[in-house]
Amino acid sequence: METKVRDFIKQFHMLEPHEHVIVGVSGGADSVCLLFLLYDLCGTLDLRLSVVHVNHQIRESAKRDELFVKKLCEDLDLAFYAVSADVEAFAKKEGLTVEEAGRIVRFNAFGEKKKELSADKIALAHHKTDQAETVLFHLSRGCGLDGLVGIRPVRGDIIHPLLCVNRAEIEAFLQRRQITYVTDETNEELVYRRNIMRHEILPVLEQKICKGSVEHIAKTAEICLEASDFLANETLRQCREHLRYQNGQNGDILILDSVLQIHPYLQKTVIHRALAQLAGSRKDIGAVHIGQVLGLFGLKTGRRRNLVYGMLAERTYDGVRLYLPEAHKKENVLEPLEFDPHGIDEAGQEFCMKSGSILAVRTFPYKKTSVIEQKTYTKWFDYDKINGHLTVRTRKSGDFFYIDDTGRQTVKAYMINHKIPRDRRDDILLITQKDHVLWMTGYRISSYFKVTQDTQRILEITISGGKTDGREDQCTYFRRGC
Repeated sequence: METKVRDFIKQFHMLEPHEHVIVGVSGGADSVCLLFLLYDLCGTLDLRLSVVHVNHQIRESAKRDELFVKKLCEDLDLAFYAVSADVEAFAKKEGLTVEEAGRIVRFNAFGEKKKELSADKIALAHHKTDQAETVLFHLSRGCGLDGLVGIRPVRGDIIHPLLCVNRAEIEAFLQRRQITYVTDETNEELVYRRNIMRHEILPVLEQKICKGSVEHIAKTAEICLEASDFLANETLRQCREHLRYQNGQNGDILILDSVLQIHPYLQKTVIHRALAQLAGSRKDIGAVHIGQVLGLFGLKTGRRRNLVYGMLAERTYDGVRLYLPEAHKKENVLEPLEFDPHGIDEAGQEFCMKSGSILAVRTFPYKKTSVIEQKTYTKWFDYDKINGHLTVRTRKSGDFFYIDDTGRQTVKAYMINHKIPRDRRDDILLITQKDHVLWMTGYRISSYFKVTQDTQRILEITISGGKTDGREDQCTYFRRGC
């Protein structure tokens, strides 16, 4: 099992040497197994582990679990952090189920501790059985391809190293290593939907429908992951062909009539992406809204539809225009995006910003015969010179980059010297490592990060969406969007 998990971590580039990892540990079998597997890797990868335990204040035995994890960390000489939250009160306040509230509380706790400790990753203990349950939940509610993907091995800074193993393998590992753990008695209570799925539905599938159902469902999720990534890239390509961004930072999006020439599935994904960009969120944008937009293509110019998030869709001479009335535009403000380039492989990863922009990132080995990318909005950087997270944002006081052999220059000085209009300066996207600007999009990169003959690995970043006629791959502006 240890080899399987190590290979899985390597396959998805989950961990890099010297990283600081937040490990979510409840004290149960899954999370304890994860902790010991990562602990075993500390020597090889020189990892630093910090354990975060969330006390939900639901069970009388919750304090017992917290003390168990604390003692475990003392034995392993690991940093331990306990976070206590009244999940039931939070659920009641927000109108959520206890399961939903618990998940939100846990993720918030892990994220806040990661930020507080300047950690690199968050490791969670979901396994194949969890994957099968998640896929079935999504399927029962109705879902698209992304829903069938279930739990992604890597999602931003969150990693799931145990998705390659099932519960039986985890228990066998703990028994073989004589490792103790605690059991949450509520895991057996059939008042929770996940417990019903785990104890009633999955056993019926395994015993009476098809032996190995969990493995088969997990394998299906893997296949859907590959298909989803492929279609995401194809959707991005089609967006460049069939979307036009208008009115600069006002961010109106024109869906051209030409979108009707592509496959119906891609029509819907392009429209969904356009709506998500304008709204600033994918949440609550569904088939009914996509259908409303598609329906406008068959109507006369000037016809409108009211959409979710206050958006309006209007038939024009050359397509359908999506826009927000002035009252809603004020609600969409700049929100920087932080991401970790380490662990991203050649397949790449795409980030949808609340900005009107899409960030596509990938890494790959540098071949000395390679021709360095020269597109205005696609740039190559020396991967090994990047230390830590990168941020996509607009300018701040103190920002600088290196200008070839002329040395360091502030972004402010560069903008003045190159006569960039004052009213545009606060709209230009910067890719930064703290105050050091890797790339002032649409203009230049810092010479410190440029590719040389000594470069071993490339970080490629592509920016798309925002103010562009759509023919150029990318944009310079972001005020609202995805």
